[in-house]
Amino acid sequence: MFIASFYRRVSINLTQPFLRLYVENEGRKTGGSDKLNLDISNIRRTFDDFRTEVGGGQTHPITVFLAEHPVPPVTVKSIALEESANLLLRYKDVERQLDSIESDSSLYFVKDEIPTSTVSSIRTLLRDNRNLLVSVMNKCKAASEKSAKSVCDLSRVSLAYPPAVNQLAKLYKSTCSGIFTPPPLDDGTFVALPRVSGDSSMGGQDVAAATIQYSGVAGGFVKRNIKLRIVETRPNYTQYAKESESVVWSESLYPGCAVGSSFALPVEDVGSGFPLMGDGGTAVNDYMTLPFNSSKYLVSATCRSNQQGSDDGFVGCKAFVFKPIQIDLRHAESKNGGPPELSVPAWLSNPSASKSNFLELRGLQGL
Repeated sequence: MFIASFYRRVSINLTQPFLRLYVENEGRKTGGSDKLNLDISNIRRTFDDFRTEVGGGQTHPITVFLAEHPVPPVTVKSIALEESANLLLRYKDVERQLDSIESDSSLYFVKDEIPTSTVSSIRTLLRDNRNLLVSVMNKCKAASEKSAKSVCDLSRVSLAYPPAVNQLAKLYKSTCSGIFTPPPLDDGTFVALPRVSGDSSMGGQDVAAATIQYSGVAGGFVKRNIKLRIVETRPNYTQYAKESESVVWSESLYPGCAVGSSFALPVEDVGSGFPLMGDGGTAVNDYMTLPFNSSKYLVSATCRSNQQGSDDGFVGCKAFVFKPIQIDLRHAESKNGGPPELSVPAWLSNPSASKSNFLELRGLQGL
């Protein structure tokens, strides 16, 4: 049998060898047959397939191991065994998650102070539920050995049923750093600037100037406004200009985080000159990278200013590289308040009757 565990920092270690696993829930999967190819390359390929199928790129491999896979003479598919195996596995998952919370609570949406009494209560309840399930299943096994017609109905047994994921505390989806580096702007917004003054020939010592401002809305997005101007600095002072606003950060682009408070960063006006002086319209300032060393927001812009003949449709910038900005980004869960204290979940403190009607175990003698 091949067993692969994919569950954020939660490993799986079943201790009940008489329970056979088939297919587990989200985050883990088992498989195998009577004949398992033990060739290392095939095992690696099987592991990679499980990672793709189970993980979906969101989980991390924890454990891979081989185990005996005895096949009892089962003639009727036993839902009871499958449900019991799954339930024991979930109990073990919760224990492993509790271990992880105790070792590094910053990974979870929970207060850093972990009450020892709460941890003790959770461990005790998990152990009691696990022991109860194993005890009842052993009784069912013994009964089935005495009579092939015996029925194992556990629907009236009150067992705790953990949810498939996030049993005790939510894992953070992102680190949500307060330092955000906006991606480069190269979508063609400022490639061909409209002329707003002067004639169609720059012909002077030209400057690319930008007015930049960032603002954000709590729980919403961060936007950036750019007013770009490319200006001839001698008569007749031709100018090409355009203003554009765009969203640079949103929860849909960076899931798991949120803007903690509304803000508006200071407006900045900054410029950088082209190296060539025009002379009779002959000098060409084609696309070149202009540094903005003194800017708080802008690293560089790739722009052009003049060519031979008319400059209409030629003047503009095709790419911008930005510096990091500091904004109030918080984990998305924080939008509704601070992290809660770790507590005993309701599904564990008040277990209900089994959600599954365990079927009769006919034909399971010798299990």
